[in-house]
Amino acid sequence: MSDWSLNYLNNAAEQSKSDPPGYIPNQPIKKRRNNNQVSLEQTNEANKKSLELRSIKHNKAWETAIAPGKALFTTAVMMYMSGSGIQIFSISIVFMTIWNALKGFTKVESTFRPFQINQTIPHATFISNEQLDFTPQKLAFIACQIVALGLGLYKADTMGLLPSRSSDWIEFWSETPLTAMSPGSVSPLY
Repeated sequence: MSDWSLNYLNNAAEQSKSDPPGYIPNQPIKKRRNNNQVSLEQTNEANKKSLELRSIKHNKAWETAIAPGKALFTTAVMMYMSGSGIQIFSISIVFMTIWNALKGFTKVESTFRPFQINQTIPHATFISNEQLDFTPQKLAFIACQIVALGLGLYKADTMGLLPSRSSDWIEFWSETPLTAMSPGSVSPLY
């Protein structure tokens, strides 16, 4: 056989190699433990996993709650760049800002529902059946939606799309009869 070929059937070369330093052959991998120790360790590991899962859920809920706030700067820049004129682009930006904020108000519960689903961990005795409370995250989410709605309404008002001035309601004013003043009497003009 040549030096460049490898024979997988001959095991003599493998047996001639010595073991690495510190290796003791035929040593048991784990000592045997009684069932109480195993059960206690499983419970502790399950409780630790349950706490980690709870922490992860709270962190993800905070990320979800603050996500609309992160988009506010981009929305504000888009509104500034679109100008205050009445064009289709600026109207669509204002409409989408207001619409997304209103849609966010209606979807608070469905947004945070995935975080409230209990995931059972075997052998967990801690927090396994407890409902997690996401009230601060929901309030932060609603606050971000209120700011977005305010931004959209402010832009709509500066564009003149909201009837907020007295000239917008002139159609509904009642006519007052004009009166002419003369030195001796006041008479209506018809």
